[in-house]
Amino acid sequence: MTAGTALEEETRPGPRFLFAVLLMGATELLAQVILARELLALFFGNELSIALVLAVWLLAVSAGSAAGARLAAGLRAAERALGWSQVFMAALLPLSLLAVRRIQPASITPGQVLGPGDMLLTSLATLSLAAAVAGFQFVVAAKAAAGGDTHIEGRFVSPIALVYALEALGSVIAGLAFHCYLAEHLLPFPTAAAVGLLNLLSAALLFRPRITPAGAARLLAVSVPAGFLVWLLAAGGRVEMATLRSSPRWGGLNPVDFVPSRYGALVVTDRAQQVSFYQSGVLLFTSQDDYSNETIAHLPLATGFGP
Repeated sequence: MTAGTALEEETRPGPRFLFAVLLMGATELLAQVILARELLALFFGNELSIALVLAVWLLAVSAGSAAGARLAAGLRAAERALGWSQVFMAALLPLSLLAVRRIQPASITPGQVLGPGDMLLTSLATLSLAAAVAGFQFVVAAKAAAGGDTHIEGRFVSPIALVYALEALGSVIAGLAFHCYLAEHLLPFPTAAAVGLLNLLSAALLFRPRITPAGAARLLAVSVPAGFLVWLLAAGGRVEMATLRSSPRWGGLNPVDFVPSRYGALVVTDRAQQVSFYQSGVLLFTSQDDYSNETIAHLPLATGFGP
């Protein structure tokens, strides 16, 4: 074996690490999209709310990256730290989603539009942890890859560039998957559960648990949330409706159905025999508003006929 071949085998990134970084980008994008859509339903989807949600996400990612940069210098097992961050992310996704459903500022009554201050505080309370962990993950992944130049098929590749490229590729794959399938076929809680299970699988691969007390502790740390996420994936529809009916935003409106859509979540409510349809928290129409419903139907029909 030549010295060059030995160097190539020593610095070649392992498939566990490549999968973890790819999944990191996919998880960050899906977490951002799922939580942002829920917050837009709570904020009634205006432009100011979109700007505040994205600003909070970016600031929290920056804070997580800054904290990761301070901690990464002393890390001896960066891949293992990346695995622990995936365990935290797997648990944070459904918990953050539940927090969005349950949160309601005390000064706000159901149906009232939140002001900029309440929007900002609500976004901070529900997005900060997940976004900070996402920022921390990137720095730790870069630390794990920065042992030296990476050789792939005989070519030198910067380890930081490799992390950037894999994270971006994971985000692209997740964006296409969400737009083409997940947005219309999976509810938010089952989506969060599926993403969380993939993160736990990746964490288990990075931990490489052995028959030691420390290895058993890592395996337990993966197994316990995995059991919860499997249950959440199986009972997703029931959990979805239960959290909607118990939320301050929807509880008084008696939601009876929740339909995912790539254009926004659709919620159907039935209160006092009046059926209403909402998209991203905004009322579209009701069954008892005959004048508005006739206008919606007749004006488009009239454009197709003329003298």
